[in-house]
Amino acid sequence: AVYESNVKVGYVLTATVGGKTIAMGVNAYGVVSTIYDLDGNDLSADTSYDTLKEGVAAALPSVYESNHESIVAKMIENGIISSASAAKKVDFSAVSSKVVAVYELSNGSAYIAKAEGFGGPITVCYVINNSGNIVNYATLEQTEEAEMEYMKSEFGTVISKPEYAEKIVGKDAAALSDSDILIAGSTFTSNATKACWTDVKAAFEIMNKEAAQ
Repeated sequence: AVYESNVKVGYVLTATVGGKTIAMGVNAYGVVSTIYDLDGNDLSADTSYDTLKEGVAAALPSVYESNHESIVAKMIENGIISSASAAKKVDFSAVSSKVVAVYELSNGSAYIAKAEGFGGPITVCYVINNSGNIVNYATLEQTEEAEMEYMKSEFGTVISKPEYAEKIVGKDAAALSDSDILIAGSTFTSNATKACWTDVKAAFEIMNKEAAQ
C-alpha cells in the first residue's frame, strides 16, 4: 500500500518482503529514508533492501519536483527572490520529512518546510547564510482562519505578519528560541512552526557538514 502524507511532504509505503511486513518512509525527494518492521526495528541500514529502495524511488513522483514551480512562484511573490533563475535547485535527499525543498540563493540557502496547522497546511521559508544567520523569512502558504471575533484570537495568521518575521530575521540559527518561532492563539500552528523549524535547522546542519567535507 502507498499512503500520501496529509500535507504532501512524502509517502509511507507498506510491503511484504521475504515474508516480513515492513513500512517505508519516503521523503520529498523520493528517497526511502526509513524502513521499519512491525515490531519497530529499524532496518534502514540493511543493504538487502537497496534494490527495493531504488524501485520505490523510480516509481513514485517526487514531491520536490511536483511542487518546484509553485514554491518558486511563492518565493518571488514574497520577495525572497526576484526571479526563478535566482533559485538554484539543490538535490538534497538527506532532508528530514517536513522539508520539501532546498535552494541555493545568492545570500544563502532557502529551506522550505510544510506542516499541519490549525486550519490546514502551512509552508514556511527560511533563508540561512553560510555563517548560520537567518537573513530572510516568509510564510509561503497558510490556510488559517482570519481573526475570530468570538475568541479574540488570530489563530495561525500571525505567522504571515511582518512582526513575526522580524522576530526571526537576523538571528543566529543556533540561538533561535521557542519564543521566537511560537505564536499565541493556536497550539496546532505553534506546534507546526516548531516542527518546521526543527527540520529546517537539521537540514541546514547537514548541508553545512557536507560543505565542510
